[in-house]
Amino acid sequence: MRTSSKTSASERWLSSPARRISLILAFIGTALSLGLIGVSLAAINPTTSFKCSTNEAYTIEVKDWTTTKFRDGVHVLASLKTPRGTFEFRLTTKGGVQTSDPEWFLNNNPLKEVDKLKLPLDAQKCLASSAGNYQQRFVEKASSVLSFFESPAYAACKSAAGRHVFKVVYVADEGGGPVYVLEETVNGRFCRYVVV
Repeated sequence: MRTSSKTSASERWLSSPARRISLILAFIGTALSLGLIGVSLAAINPTTSFKCSTNEAYTIEVKDWTTTKFRDGVHVLASLKTPRGTFEFRLTTKGGVQTSDPEWFLNNNPLKEVDKLKLPLDAQKCLASSAGNYQQRFVEKASSVLSFFESPAYAACKSAAGRHVFKVVYVADEGGGPVYVLEETVNGRFCRYVVV
C-alpha cells in the first residue's frame, strides 16, 4: 500500500517564509490601526468626571404641621445644617391660609423634583452602580403603584409629616457651583429624586 503525502494549498502558501512574515506584519498592522482608532475616539469623546456618593444621607424629622395656625409669612417647619448646607422645609401663609404646598430648600435653593430618566446621564450611572440596585428598583416600582391607590397624603410625600431622608446620589460642579442629585425617602418609602 502506498501512502501519498499531499499538502493542501493553504499549507503550501504558509510554508513560504516571506508569506509568513507578511501575514504576521499584516496582523500587527491591523492591531495597531484598531488601537489608534480606539485612542482617537476616546480623545474625541472624553468621559466627564463626577462623584457618586453612597454613604451620605441626612435625616430630618417633620412634625405634623397641618393643625397649627400660622401668622402671615414664611415659616421654617424643619431644618438641618449639613456639610452641604442647610436643609429647610418651608411653608408660606397669607391671611392665615397657606398659599402653596410646603417646599424643601437646600442653601435657599428649592429642591426640584425630576424623573429618574431625566437625570443627568452620569447620575443615572451612579444609580445603576449603587448597591442594592435591584431592591431599589423594586421599591421605586412598588411605591409608584401604591401611590396611585393610596391617599393624596402619600402622593404628596414631600410635604408629609415624619422622617425624611435625603441621600446624596451624585455631585458635580458645572461651573455655577455644585449640582446635587438627591433621593428622598419618607418614613422608609421611596418618594422621589430631586435636583438642586
